[in-house]
Amino acid sequence: PAYVATHPVKAGSTYSYTHRNYFLRLPKNYDPTKPYVLDIGGSGCGGTETVGSEGGYPTLGASQTQSVQVALSYVVNTQEACFADRSANPPDLPFFDAVLADIEAKYCIDKSKIFVHGYSSGAWESYMLGCARANVIRGIGTVQGGERISRPACTGPTAAILVAGMPPNDNPIGPLDPTSAESKKLDSLGSGPARDEILTRNGCVGTATETWDAAYPDCKKYTGCPAAFPVVWCAMPNLGHNYATGLAQDGFWKFWSSLPAKP
Repeated sequence: PAYVATHPVKAGSTYSYTHRNYFLRLPKNYDPTKPYVLDIGGSGCGGTETVGSEGGYPTLGASQTQSVQVALSYVVNTQEACFADRSANPPDLPFFDAVLADIEAKYCIDKSKIFVHGYSSGAWESYMLGCARANVIRGIGTVQGGERISRPACTGPTAAILVAGMPPNDNPIGPLDPTSAESKKLDSLGSGPARDEILTRNGCVGTATETWDAAYPDCKKYTGCPAAFPVVWCAMPNLGHNYATGLAQDGFWKFWSSLPAKP
């Protein structure tokens, strides 16, 4: 309620914080008796209230047969067109819960293989959901973004593959000075401290890394993490604030597919 009071819906909008939309694409030859991976994505700021109609950067193409693909949409308010993740009680948390309940009621989903990913604002959203709904989400994949200082309580560990563009980038790696204007504007210490929070939450020991996959040499896997909750960090020198197309599609899917069953 506090967030909604300071971010009222833009006049003329079809949707609101209590009447929202999302987009869904079933796999080719969908079989209602077969449980599928659930691939939930989110796009960056600056779109419309039907932003998810472009697909939310799905990890597999339109003709794929392996996952139910969902793209989240955001409420366009008087201040911004972005996901509402910046709060200890953000409206996008009950939105996610409602979307998940709706999908699970209508389609055959493998509840042990629910993944959330996103670019820019969608990445901030993924960090938030990977913290607050780690008890239902198996893993996250992010391109840019970070974790807010003002966020809900975390519910456990989560597997994570995290992509960050090296400076210049208006979603910085940090660590940012918490008293700086940039930190206050983003309500964040940067994606580096967000990664470190996940390492701690996952029970990882030390900071030693190794190359995760030869196809993605910028991606380093932390060797001290539990097998069920690996963390891969990809700091990409020439990416800036752009989308890492190949890595965030084929690479994310490869990471998720390699995960063992959640204990």
